[in-house]
Amino acid sequence: MKHKLTVLVSGLLAANIVSAATVVDLRHQPVGVPRSMAGVQLKQTSVNVDFNKTSHARMQQMFGKYPVWNATSVVHTPKTNTRGGLKPSVNGVVYQGLERDLAAAPQSTFTEAQQQKALQQAQADYRRENHLPASTKFTDESVETVVYVDEKSLAHYAFHVTFYHDNHLTGAHRPNLMMDASNLRVYRKWDQVIYSKLHGQDQQQPQPEMVMGGGIGGNEKVGQRFYDGQPGHLPSFEIEHEDIVREYGGVSYKISACALSNNKDIEVRDVSYDSELVTGVCGKSANHGDIYWLSNDSAGTRWKGDEMNGAYSPSLDTFYGAMMVKNMYHDWYGISPLVNKDGSPMKMVLRTHYGRKFDNAFWDGKQMTFGDGDKLFYPLTSMDVTAHEISHGFTELHSNIDYSKPQMGALHESFSDMAAAAVQYYATGEQVWALARDVWKNEGAMRYMDNPTKDGRSIDNLKDFDATESHAGGGITNKAFYLMATSKGWDIHKAFNIWVKANMNYWTSSMTTLNEAACGVLAATKDYGYDATAVHLAFSKVGIDTGSC
Repeated sequence: MKHKLTVLVSGLLAANIVSAATVVDLRHQPVGVPRSMAGVQLKQTSVNVDFNKTSHARMQQMFGKYPVWNATSVVHTPKTNTRGGLKPSVNGVVYQGLERDLAAAPQSTFTEAQQQKALQQAQADYRRENHLPASTKFTDESVETVVYVDEKSLAHYAFHVTFYHDNHLTGAHRPNLMMDASNLRVYRKWDQVIYSKLHGQDQQQPQPEMVMGGGIGGNEKVGQRFYDGQPGHLPSFEIEHEDIVREYGGVSYKISACALSNNKDIEVRDVSYDSELVTGVCGKSANHGDIYWLSNDSAGTRWKGDEMNGAYSPSLDTFYGAMMVKNMYHDWYGISPLVNKDGSPMKMVLRTHYGRKFDNAFWDGKQMTFGDGDKLFYPLTSMDVTAHEISHGFTELHSNIDYSKPQMGALHESFSDMAAAAVQYYATGEQVWALARDVWKNEGAMRYMDNPTKDGRSIDNLKDFDATESHAGGGITNKAFYLMATSKGWDIHKAFNIWVKANMNYWTSSMTTLNEAACGVLAATKDYGYDATAVHLAFSKVGIDTGSC
């Protein structure tokens, strides 16, 4: 009887313990395990087939019709499971036992009215916290019902609330909140804008034609840069041209105008002119290969309407940088740097002349924006900064690692720094490890991949990581990338290959550590058939353990 009483008491105590979901790390699980787990429902969100014909299918865990926040995984299926011993594998996480915590949710949780209440509360709190007037308007509003597992492993129905705010003074902001769907308690909040620092047309007019154009970019630090394709100069580029007819006082005038848009891939917009497409008077120049020339002021040496803060044409520099980034991702990997949800190429929209003395640049989830600089920077429109911002988009639209997790924020920044080094190597053949050097007004550069601690802020070993600021923490994997790229038989292109592939095929939003990210890089190394010795050694030198991979 005593034994039976003990069992009964234990059962009553267990019944009063708060339920908790169980997280399952899939890295060392057989590929079929997730689908066979009781209560685990997976939905395929995308699939990529690599050069080995291996299929990498991204999976989102669902609970009914609601996604489980950051419960993502990738199933890797080789073309055959016999050649070379390749077998299907999986990485990422799923949660079991969600139903125990979610069973008692009230019906009001799932109403549109409750979603709107959450949005209104989130925006009111944001206005109050940032001392904004009640009339402040927001755009790109979204409320999505999800299942959120908190730090105590308790599952809740929650609203992922997001909206966009841009005041040109403090910069753009994309507040994100995770709010309890029943009581609207805020579990966490973060800003998803990722910072770098550290034409009206008359119906009667014909459609623009595509022509070769160019002009003069650069700044006081690096000098003039000629975009005309002539020997010793940088390439010209394809842009839109249009002859516009206007009448003044009964007299017709024809204006030759060029716009920094190549129709489907890239366009540059001027924030100081309500984000209008950057357009200027242009004409063919015999001195520059008979292309359409935008720098027509001062005997063909300036584009006065675009000059700013010591830079001769930030818009031309940005367009050129974006063109190089697009070409690099296309030529090296056969992909577009940015993609829509359906996998189609996303046009790269780049906004220049942002803010008032704005010493920064950022990706906001749909476009890249570049400040005109102030005391620290010239306009932040150099090729490497452009590549950095575009590649934040690449990461968000592929692996979508969670920037708000400290080590993942560092990885986000580091991958973009790697892209900055890669595009310079692609365009010039030089291995450049100093970042934003061309637009940094002081001596030297903003960051150094070969010696991260040289900037006085960055770290270069995981043992020194303690919720370090993301740009500074990125020094760890920046140094690892440098060590790989400078190993015997390696270069920046080869090193970037494996980081891009890891981002596309192995990293997930469920990752929290650089050790997990390193395992993805090693898997990509194996996919390429590279000797992994240099990769293991580079990670070990920055304190990242690959033994568990």
